[in-house]
Amino acid sequence: MKVLIVTDVHFGKDKIKPNFSGPDYVNIFGSTFESRSNSLCEKVGKIDMIVSLGDAIANQSPQQDSEWLWQYQNILNQFSANIVSVLGNHDHDFISIEEWQEITNQTNTYFSFDVDGFHHVVLHTMNETAPERKVMPEQLHWLAGDLAKTPLPVIIYTHYPLHNQPFTYYFHEKSHYSEIFYAADREKIRKVISDSANVKLVLNGHSHFFHEEVIDGTQYMAIPSFSENDGENHAGNGYAILHLNNGRYSIQFFPEKAKLIAFERRSQQRITANK
Repeated sequence: MKVLIVTDVHFGKDKIKPNFSGPDYVNIFGSTFESRSNSLCEKVGKIDMIVSLGDAIANQSPQQDSEWLWQYQNILNQFSANIVSVLGNHDHDFISIEEWQEITNQTNTYFSFDVDGFHHVVLHTMNETAPERKVMPEQLHWLAGDLAKTPLPVIIYTHYPLHNQPFTYYFHEKSHYSEIFYAADREKIRKVISDSANVKLVLNGHSHFFHEEVIDGTQYMAIPSFSENDGENHAGNGYAILHLNNGRYSIQFFPEKAKLIAFERRSQQRITANK
């Protein structure tokens, strides 16, 4: 089974964040996703499933965000594969959860399913009240029960990171800002994951830059944004291909890991230069 993992497209418009990286630096190339997706379709070839890890759209207004999300879904439909969507923070700024579910054809914001020898779990790391980056107690209880029932190896998909990727450079070394990048209760979630002993891989969006880390025997990976600046004023076009085969998995990153790490370093240098 071949799975395309894509995240943080921010479809609709480019974004410049002068407080982060200067007034002339395009952080996100969201306006060109449609044209870049044609090339992506050619590169990946036949796939069986797409997992979109959130922040599919740029947030602007209720009407515009709805139109952008419909367009984004239609682009994904061109791959002729099953689509699994994870709710991101930008997806929910102006769109209700009910509308998001209707457009993405998801019956819930967290759920699980079995396919190709793996138990797949989608988590909803958004919360209606502060702190918004949180898995509510009822979902945490559901997760523990869900993991306890499956004999299969498990892959978890989430928007907010559950690992410890450093983000201080993104906010001019104001370390207290970096907490907005994580799930606020990630240690509680990781405890449920480690107690199950079945979770092999946890994939997240939101970070925009590649990261990998092993915690209590589980591999955690941040999938790079498809639209983040690569440090040389081009869209990075980052994505991953997850290969599943009878309980075994492998994952490939595009561009390859070395280039993804180089993108991050160039971006750090560019951000530091504008401090």
